[in-house]
Amino acid sequence: MSIIALAGLAAVLAQSGSGQDLLAKHVAALKDAQSLTVTFTVEHLPAAPETYKLVYSKPGMLRMDYPGGYTMTDGKTVWEYTDSSKEYTEGPGGIAELSKKIGSDEYLGWAAFFMPDQLKKVTDATIVKKLSMKGNPVTQVDFTLDAIKNKVASFYIDDKLGVARAISVRAARGGDSNETLVKASEISLSSSPAAASLFTFAPPAGSKKIEVAASDLSKWYESLDEGLKVAKATNRMVFVDFGAEW
Repeated sequence: MSIIALAGLAAVLAQSGSGQDLLAKHVAALKDAQSLTVTFTVEHLPAAPETYKLVYSKPGMLRMDYPGGYTMTDGKTVWEYTDSSKEYTEGPGGIAELSKKIGSDEYLGWAAFFMPDQLKKVTDATIVKKLSMKGNPVTQVDFTLDAIKNKVASFYIDDKLGVARAISVRAARGGDSNETLVKASEISLSSSPAAASLFTFAPPAGSKKIEVAASDLSKWYESLDEGLKVAKATNRMVFVDFGAEW
């Protein structure tokens, strides 16, 4: 690359501000919005992409559609529906109870909508380059999510919207590495909340609610699937005891 070309690239990147500045703008844009809708694909490389969709609305409503079902809350109640079994759980809760799911790799790019401190502890934020994603100009920002876990990420921040249009999360464990690649096909921010009706759960035809009796909470389950269903219905953590004869 010529000296002139390098100088031009440096000038473009300088105009964008630092990597930390762009991440701060990304968080601010999500924090200021009242609703967010994203249709996107998730690839746990080398697996094929799968389609997801999220609708977030303040003060605390969301719906997440993913392969095999969906999760939603109106701010007071959390519902989780599973397509394969046509079963759903229902229990008290809201954004706080779903924070782990909201901050997972699949949804990391837009978690700051509800969790503005999400990127507060990232380090080494660096602008890498500018590129185009389906005609949308974006700026790639690389940063370290967790130095202890060797977890790094790239946000491809839309120059017009100010928020990530795609993300890549990479982690190395025991010599092996894995990558999750997320790409939005449609993304929109609004200064108005989404319609409350979007977060009103209506049991699908033929579906069944998983009812949990008090006695179910104190027993051990031989079936992991059954135990997970009870845990979801009661917003509880799961303790798994497993081993082998040898």
